[in-house]
Amino acid sequence: MKLFYFILFIASSDNCYISQNLAEVEAVMLIAEWLQNQGKSFRIITPYDAQRSALEGGMKEHGLNWQDKCFNVDSFQGHILIFSLFVQINLFCVLTGNEDDYIIISTVRSSELGFLKNLRRTNVMLTRCKRGMFICSSRKYLEGDGALSLMGELAIEFGERGWVDVKDLEEVLMKL
Repeated sequence: MKLFYFILFIASSDNCYISQNLAEVEAVMLIAEWLQNQGKSFRIITPYDAQRSALEGGMKEHGLNWQDKCFNVDSFQGHILIFSLFVQINLFCVLTGNEDDYIIISTVRSSELGFLKNLRRTNVMLTRCKRGMFICSSRKYLEGDGALSLMGELAIEFGERGWVDVKDLEEVLMKL
């Protein structure tokens, strides 16, 4: 079995509407369709509910399996399970996280840090993949306003070799 781990940054449009980026939705659909056709297990994470709804709608429109695929970052962290012991109210909390072979991240933003200021939320997005990760973001954003964030630093670390333009995405996916 061939094991590999990769991170690709997919350059999307700089035009977003506060909590929704339709150019990223289209990029995510290309990746999701390819992963599904390859029989790969994946999930999609975004920080905003409006984007999650747009992603689910896009998956439905493209005839893709959409159930249990799209999450906002807070819902993807896991579930807190509370156990009551005996008659007393002794509570024991367990935080269980979600993960998958491949994670597609849609950052949405094209200006200002927004959710990327929160290291816990960013960490959740960046640590949930087992085999590979696709990050859809505006390159201008991650090299500008987002450069000092954890995700921006990751983009800088990968440099030019980590970026793929949306128009070249299908060709790159065929090589994976």
